[in-house]
Amino acid sequence: MEHVKEELNPRVATLLQICTKVVSEHMHVLEKQVWDLPVSLLEELLPHLNIFYLERIEDSAVRKGLSTDSAWFGLWMEVVKNRPPGRKPIKDWRQKFLERLFHMTMFGNYRKAGHPRLQDSRFSVLTLTAKYVKVLILSRSLIETTKMTSAAFRPVMRILEGTVTHMKVYDISLPFLDHSLRSVLLIFHRLLHHGSVRTLIMSKCGESSPILWTWMLQMSAGYECSLSSPRIQRPSDQTLEKKRISTLATGNPPPSTSNVRTSQVSDVEGCSLKDKRTVSNGKRTLQDEPSAQCFKLPRLERAESEDGAQVQECILCFENPSSVQMHVSKGPFEGAQSAPSFLCAGADGEDTPMGKISALVLEASNYVLAHNLAPLLPSWICLHSLQVSSEWIIEEPCLLKVVEALSLLSQNPDCSLSELSISSLSCRMPIAALLARLLSACPRLEELTLGFIQVNQPKSNPSHLPAPIESSLKTLRVEFPAESVCLQSLVTVLRGTQSLTSLYLKGIRCKTGHLGPLLFSLPECSLNLQHLSLDDINLSGCHREVLHLLKSCLTLKGLCLTDCRLFEKNKQEFLAQLISSVKCHPSLTSLTLSRNRLGNDGLIVLADLFSGESPSRIRHLNVSANYILPNGLLEFGALLESHRPPRELKLDVRENPLDRDPQTTARAMKQLGSLCHLIKDCWNSRTTFADHISVM
Repeated sequence: MEHVKEELNPRVATLLQICTKVVSEHMHVLEKQVWDLPVSLLEELLPHLNIFYLERIEDSAVRKGLSTDSAWFGLWMEVVKNRPPGRKPIKDWRQKFLERLFHMTMFGNYRKAGHPRLQDSRFSVLTLTAKYVKVLILSRSLIETTKMTSAAFRPVMRILEGTVTHMKVYDISLPFLDHSLRSVLLIFHRLLHHGSVRTLIMSKCGESSPILWTWMLQMSAGYECSLSSPRIQRPSDQTLEKKRISTLATGNPPPSTSNVRTSQVSDVEGCSLKDKRTVSNGKRTLQDEPSAQCFKLPRLERAESEDGAQVQECILCFENPSSVQMHVSKGPFEGAQSAPSFLCAGADGEDTPMGKISALVLEASNYVLAHNLAPLLPSWICLHSLQVSSEWIIEEPCLLKVVEALSLLSQNPDCSLSELSISSLSCRMPIAALLARLLSACPRLEELTLGFIQVNQPKSNPSHLPAPIESSLKTLRVEFPAESVCLQSLVTVLRGTQSLTSLYLKGIRCKTGHLGPLLFSLPECSLNLQHLSLDDINLSGCHREVLHLLKSCLTLKGLCLTDCRLFEKNKQEFLAQLISSVKCHPSLTSLTLSRNRLGNDGLIVLADLFSGESPSRIRHLNVSANYILPNGLLEFGALLESHRPPRELKLDVRENPLDRDPQTTARAMKQLGSLCHLIKDCWNSRTTFADHISVM
């Protein structure tokens, strides 16, 4: 009996567990044989492999129909401890974990010795994890960041240039120390100019770092590097002296010798310094420029490749703001301050590949927007998406400078800007007038987002309403300020957006009766409208207009009415009319009624959407945050069983107090789970004040 008990004791390792442990410890010898193991044994082995062999066995596991996601998720919970923020499901836990591990190892205080599966003397953690870094985050610690320019980091830097597509820079203030400043700028240069970065996100980088703002934005805007010769050598002291004598002979002012300094700083591979720069056709290339401050850095030689290819070289030139002016395009932006620039050369005599930032997300002060960003926009033709916000308020003078720059950009036939977002706005100009001005400046915009904090607009004058602006706009999002606004002019502007397919309006505050005309005019203003979202707008007195919208806008596919106080008046009557209109609609497939105090009785009535001979076409129903209790959800499920909805129906029941009765909730979830796809959460209603008093 004692022997039997010992066999059943879970603390005693089985033969399989012993063998699994031994194999995982000798993978350097058994790796190829392990790939041929049956699926059942391979599945037992995965949680014991270190990250290096777990990554290498991925292809073999996939061929056998085995996913490694559970093993990577287990590592995430052991190392990171907390789940990643956000509601979106993680599709690739291997990429997610290794990207996070790179940042923890490179920039954090994480010690690999703390976890046995993260260390192996035969492999490099940074080399492995760098292959999975899509979003590189650089913040705060410049000491850790400058390590990326060391010779030991060269192989990792080469990998990052090919894998990083998004770069986030925040909370960085550059010290004016030669070593740190040049090292950081060289890293940015390699990633922005010669890497695969297409999206740059900058925030909380204060005005204390003007060089960072200027340099990053200029490089992102595609200021070109050019060749001087197939093979560029570092300038010696004698060369610099010859250049100084040459400039004296031509009559140009000589460079200040006090500005020429020597520093022994190892840079990123293939980068060195040279004294060349010029301005040509609004684009900056490098030629002789005596007014530049040049720093002589030793080139970092790359190990010779197998094919004997010569390495590309990059030359950094720090310009003197007091004597160098940057001329871009035309207009009010001439004479903006210059930033450091690079000269890059390849061995074949052709221009080296240049990175192109097509998406920019910027959280900056008014000064940075007006003096650093605006001068670059007219020539930033590769920019596809621009998002601008501020920790404080974007004031009207700054905004108008940005709009003027965008207008110059749009005049270029090669302009690719199609998405624009500006938030934290404060202006005296009426919202509709600003909207008309933006659409007039950028007629080819397809997506526009405006977020207002405050608007001190004058009283509306019917004789000064903006004329409709014909545009290519397909998506419009407007977040209104807390002040009351005039909607008459907004209707006028919307009449010109005939291509509009998606409209999002949030926080409209207006006098009673002014909202109705806007809702009535939407079907005729936007003939192709497919998605309409109204958020935080009081529609309790607009039932007739909502029903007219559903009846007249036959192209509508999605209707989102969030926090609109829909059921404050005549709840049962309006619900019946709403359901009837939705069932008659020919194309509506998504309905969101979140935060409308629906309650149990309202949810039960909604079951009629799927009853009768002509049920609705709804495939996504969102009833989240509506104070729905477990017994109401159970009764709703019972009604759906009698008239079953389409199998692809998605039902969102998040943020409802379903934790009040766990047993009833479990029954309801099981019942609904067999009828549709449930979107749920583990919301704790006891930690928040639910707005259920009005439905009690």
